[in-house]
Amino acid sequence: MEETNIVDELPSAKNGTLCALSSKGFCTRFLLEPKVRLFRASRSSTFIRQNEDSGPNENGVEMMQSSEIVREGSTLRFWLTGSAERPLVVFTHGAGADHREWRDTLDVVAKEFRVMCWDVRGHGQSQPEGSPFTLARATEDLLALLDAVGAKKAILVGHSMGGNIVQEVIFRAPERVQAAVLLGCTSNTQRFSRAERWLAHIILSTMKLYPYKLLLRQSAGMFSTCPEVCAYLREAFEQVSETEFRALIPQLLKDLHEEPGYKIPVPFLLLHGANDNSGNIRKLAPKWAHAEPQCEYTVIPNAGHIANMDNPQVFNQLLLDFLHRLTALQGLPGQPGANLP
Repeated sequence: MEETNIVDELPSAKNGTLCALSSKGFCTRFLLEPKVRLFRASRSSTFIRQNEDSGPNENGVEMMQSSEIVREGSTLRFWLTGSAERPLVVFTHGAGADHREWRDTLDVVAKEFRVMCWDVRGHGQSQPEGSPFTLARATEDLLALLDAVGAKKAILVGHSMGGNIVQEVIFRAPERVQAAVLLGCTSNTQRFSRAERWLAHIILSTMKLYPYKLLLRQSAGMFSTCPEVCAYLREAFEQVSETEFRALIPQLLKDLHEEPGYKIPVPFLLLHGANDNSGNIRKLAPKWAHAEPQCEYTVIPNAGHIANMDNPQVFNQLLLDFLHRLTALQGLPGQPGANLP
């Protein structure tokens, strides 16, 4: 893997100043902020914009540094904190959500590990979507982020769609993944029965008929029974355009691929909420876990589809316990580190 290298360091710029860089025949534009660095990452058509505004917050703890890469027409925003000497844990959110769904977890994990979260293309602050979302493209986006921060390997945590992205990274580039945590997602490589495919077809056809605002409200209500979480989800969903939001789930289902005999080749923790009513996740999880030699499986009580927000205390403890077992077994340097705001 080619290492990331600095292209240029730019002086402070006045608000509204634009900088254009060309790379392999295309032009990338950034709205400059004070102390911005641009890096060339190893994957093609990728630049990093790094905002050097990190430092202690009012509580004297380290804040996450915000950075961006540009890839296939989308400005991908990510946040990073912690020493490169520590194992990197990367968090990927679910469909329609954004990096804020991990707000109750990041500070806990960052005390001991290097931590990164990001917004998938077309979500949150990763706008515009650019090339349309596909599982393969999102997988390449995540690998580009690992390249950009100089991480040869990482521990990947994914919720729902994020869990599908994590699985695809493992499938396509297993050498880049130390372990995984999959929350509230289905297997990318399972065999769907004819009845399951027909049910998915009925659900997707029905979704097309829903008024958009009603679809957002009911989706948020299906994912969580906590009013605060539902309010966050509705606000996050509205950052995704209607066309892109309606296309997400059909595209995800289209990108799943049956792989008879395939086993996930890294240790992974499989989780879902006890009250997760999204699709067939809760029904299929025990069977999936039983078929995977390196899987640990646990159900999170008092939680729905977005269990990391419905019951963060239990989710965080399960995650930390898994990370501690992993670092002990693999000899990884887990050590106290920076907290987050």
